[in-house]
Amino acid sequence: MVKLKRYLLNPWFWLFGFLLVLVLIPFILSRFYIYLVMEILIISLFAVSTNLLLGYTGLLSFGQAAYFGIGAYTISLLLKGSHISFLSAILCSAGLSGFVAVVIGFFCIRLRAFYFAILTLSFSQMFYVIAYKWISVTGGDDGIVGIPKGSIWGLDLASTTNYYYFVLIIISICISIIYLIIKSPFGEILQAIRDNSERAEFSGLNIRNYRLASFMIAGLFAGIAGAVFAPFQSIVTPDLLHWSKSVEPLLISILGGIYTFSGPIAGSVIFVFIKEWITGYTEYWMFWYGLLLLFLIIYLPGGIMGFLTGKLKHLKWITG
Repeated sequence: MVKLKRYLLNPWFWLFGFLLVLVLIPFILSRFYIYLVMEILIISLFAVSTNLLLGYTGLLSFGQAAYFGIGAYTISLLLKGSHISFLSAILCSAGLSGFVAVVIGFFCIRLRAFYFAILTLSFSQMFYVIAYKWISVTGGDDGIVGIPKGSIWGLDLASTTNYYYFVLIIISICISIIYLIIKSPFGEILQAIRDNSERAEFSGLNIRNYRLASFMIAGLFAGIAGAVFAPFQSIVTPDLLHWSKSVEPLLISILGGIYTFSGPIAGSVIFVFIKEWITGYTEYWMFWYGLLLLFLIIYLPGGIMGFLTGKLKHLKWITG
């Protein structure tokens, strides 16, 4: 009984079980649920990368959709207009998203709090207008349709199962890299800047450089999420660059808990299932999602995973 409790309180036990379930998904669920899980995986990476700014650097950005959309449009144009390999297209999309994040971040990190958030929103809307008006390249309001999945190392990604495993591997690698970044000395410095930027600056740290690096990393991984999302949906439109798309990972992170690494992932699962469940009854699903967020902010300010983490720590203390 004691050994069982130790297993249940071990986060690695739950992680292994979670990954095992993800690997078995194509064998136990229908195609509809496979697509649903793929959407959760992609949104999880988008939310985790955004939370690197919000939860670990203390920067509220309303412009992360810009990098998500840049990644989606870049891979769409590359796959439809050239014979580049699928993996190379993803790397190019990530590189361009990271580069744009560095340029935008250079201007944004000079400001703080409300002004930082508004400037990121302004840049995001600028890219939205470009995608909407540059019809000859982006297709305007119609977007780009029929994006091929191609193949990688001889594996045909047009197959739903093959593309699912490809997405699972890419997203798992990216989320693992973000986790290692957060647990590294660099991640500890970001959290110190979040908690007290003045004290961190007085200790001799160039907080602008660290914020810019965090901004670039978040943009790069948001671009990868967008690059994987485009072939998954087989269409990209300017809506991917709209400011409302930037709000989505913020709401997901708040739902799951911005101060826990697993918070955005748990929030993504709940977000997607709530959307699918409620839209079966009404199109105003955001109203009910808003009520849920309101309840959590009042009664569980640490989010769902923050609450569960606190309970697990309490159980560990009781069981010794």
